[in-house]
Amino acid sequence: MRKLLHIASWVLGAAAFMFLVAFEQFSEEQTLIKTVVIELIQHDNQLFLNKQDIVELIDAQDDSLLLRSVNTINTSMLEESLENHPFIADAEVFSTLDGLLSVQVEQKQAIARVIQSNKHYYVDAKGHSFPVTKAYSATVPVFTGKQDSTSLHNACYLLNTIKTNSYFTNWLAEIHTQSNGEIELIPLNGYHRVLFGTTLDAQEKLKKLQVFYTTVVTEKNLNDWKTLNVAYNKLLVSTKY
Repeated sequence: MRKLLHIASWVLGAAAFMFLVAFEQFSEEQTLIKTVVIELIQHDNQLFLNKQDIVELIDAQDDSLLLRSVNTINTSMLEESLENHPFIADAEVFSTLDGLLSVQVEQKQAIARVIQSNKHYYVDAKGHSFPVTKAYSATVPVFTGKQDSTSLHNACYLLNTIKTNSYFTNWLAEIHTQSNGEIELIPLNGYHRVLFGTTLDAQEKLKKLQVFYTTVVTEKNLNDWKTLNVAYNKLLVSTKY
């Protein structure tokens, strides 16, 4: 008897599941998209895209989405199409049974602009490149000098390390990589260069710089310094003009 009850329960459960699946499919067939909501996530107020750009990208992929049944929209394909755009880092598209289609787009975040001969492009925190645009120019440090994959990786690593120290917020203008791979930093203020060497012991080098800036450098003598060298021997060696 218990075995028969168990089988009956299983059959009823399976039937209920099949009914729900069929009902959901029927609902999707009957539900029309009435509203498309676009959320555009942009970091540091970087404005490479706007919502109208997203609308145009969607229309290019699927014409108009309005008044179409939910089950005719391939959300996975739409996500993939959006993520193939050079300024988009991630996209998520989903619909609801009340006729709303949500399109969430996260824009790529530029951490630096690479200048190599006549070629300019941005890089994100992972070192992934994407193009510049005439519509908007991000206010970020620039990478100059040697630009092979190793140099670019080291420059990104150092920039991300600098950004973890709140003292150096809005301090850096340029990271220049010399032909031997050693790095020079050019601050936004003053006429000096920081001879940084390699990225080895980067945190300790930054601590030495911070101590020097807070104990030796003043507004009056800021422009007197020519170089601050933290590359070797765990020392900071300074020169003046």
